[in-house]
Amino acid sequence: MHGNTWRDAAHVLAADARARLRRSFFRTHAKAEFMFAYPAHLRPGVAARGALWRGGDFTLDGGIVTHADAVTPFEIAPPSRRWLQSLHSFAWLADILAAGDGGARYAALLLDRWAQTPPFADNPHIMRPDIVARRLMSWSAAWPQLAPYLDTEGRARVAAAAGRDAEWLHRSSGDAPDGDARLTAALGLAFSGVAFADGAHRLAAGLARTRHELHRQILPDGGHKSRAPETLAHLVADMLALQAGLAATGHTPPPDFDDTLTRMRATLALLTLSDGALACFNGGRALTATDIAPLLPTQTNRHSYALASGYHRLARGAGVLVADTGAPPHGIHSRNAHAAPLAFEFAHGSDRLIVNCGSNRVSGRAWSLAARGVAAHSTAAFDTGLDDPFLRGGLRGRILGAQLKPVVQQVTARRLEDAAGVRLEGSHDMFLRSHGIRHHRRFFLADDGNDLRGEDSLLPAQAGGKARNDAFTLRFHLHPDLRVSAQHDGHGALLATRGGAGWHFRCDAAHGVAVADSVYMGVDGVPRRSRQLAIRGTLGEKGVVLRWALRRADA
Repeated sequence: MHGNTWRDAAHVLAADARARLRRSFFRTHAKAEFMFAYPAHLRPGVAARGALWRGGDFTLDGGIVTHADAVTPFEIAPPSRRWLQSLHSFAWLADILAAGDGGARYAALLLDRWAQTPPFADNPHIMRPDIVARRLMSWSAAWPQLAPYLDTEGRARVAAAAGRDAEWLHRSSGDAPDGDARLTAALGLAFSGVAFADGAHRLAAGLARTRHELHRQILPDGGHKSRAPETLAHLVADMLALQAGLAATGHTPPPDFDDTLTRMRATLALLTLSDGALACFNGGRALTATDIAPLLPTQTNRHSYALASGYHRLARGAGVLVADTGAPPHGIHSRNAHAAPLAFEFAHGSDRLIVNCGSNRVSGRAWSLAARGVAAHSTAAFDTGLDDPFLRGGLRGRILGAQLKPVVQQVTARRLEDAAGVRLEGSHDMFLRSHGIRHHRRFFLADDGNDLRGEDSLLPAQAGGKARNDAFTLRFHLHPDLRVSAQHDGHGALLATRGGAGWHFRCDAAHGVAVADSVYMGVDGVPRRSRQLAIRGTLGEKGVVLRWALRRADA
């Protein structure tokens, strides 16, 4: 597997060299006539974020940026490459349009400013094929609202910029970084073939590449190899947009396209909690119900599990639990993956209760890696001595990012459903090399959805083996909307939701539970203060068994 990472690094360097050569010789006078708009409801904007943008808060993936005096964000020195790419993707246009109150006029001004001095050869990072694809799709979605606020010369400038980007994407999409970025580039290329006039050559090439990448990257159950729910959601949105564009222009999808999309939408539905929003795993955000609803089938009979993707969903009454029961992804698909098998999230109705911390997208590498570690998830971890799961340094780390180390982990899961409720049992060997311990986990969700019980066992992996005297912590990160207070006996806590519902958390008499600080980054990748429940202890020779329960107070 180490050989694979070196090959991945070599492929990245070769693709960069090809892109530099292509940019040196690339010339085009193509102009794009907008024909079909990306359905804007598939990527709805967030009005609050758009209002902040209008006030000079240009925070995006890659950095917190506030600059009230800036006329446009393009004149600001970028804090990171990721922020620069986020800016030039134009995905934020939807937020500005959602804010109303002159948003379309302001967005048109920004687009025209960009088109007047478009970057190219001297800005390779923002001409990366997947960034270009997102830019074209974002412009297409916003164009019906922006065009009325551009004069004839402004529309011509944007048409020239879109034409140049579309032709560049046609030549370079195969050089996009492997993984979801390459699939996004292929989808964007195909979409440019239906979105803009004279795009037959782009459509043919894009559909062929899309079919190839779907075959490579989509798992049999419809999940993506990254195992990131948010990545799956973005791909579904782009595929639905392409599907609509093909239908509107009288073209036929490639073989298996519709069937693959159906499987992807089914798995996406499985990865939602009871509030309709997305569960937060493997680098993804908790996209809201407004984001997710347009991507789901009209009538959704949700699956209970996705074996290839590695997730189980326990749903009873108003309670829904989603657990990560899969081995971590490998190679290029693990660039943003988290190392926390058997972590879970739990929601009841519109209330999120137990969460994972989410991914940090604004505070730099150290924060990002910490958020990807096991302690940032609702599961058990040892306090010291854990193997570092990430490829942090060296040439491979600099080129490929902090992928997970190519270590094979065994994660098992099985479920049982009956009239009393649903049970899930799982185990993993993440701690085998470092501590000689296997983590076994059991969940039971009662039929009314108001009673969640669990058992976590940290036991010697070898029969008759003895555990070391190692300190551990079993964490339950809480959503920041909750109020929490510890009970006097030290074995429980009371959780109160914004709507006034109460929940009792209890652990067994042999162990206490403490209320501690935490952070939540599930909404936008920006840290937000929250709390966690922590059960701490030290292993005995036979390991430890921890039992806990979370019950609704008025049930």
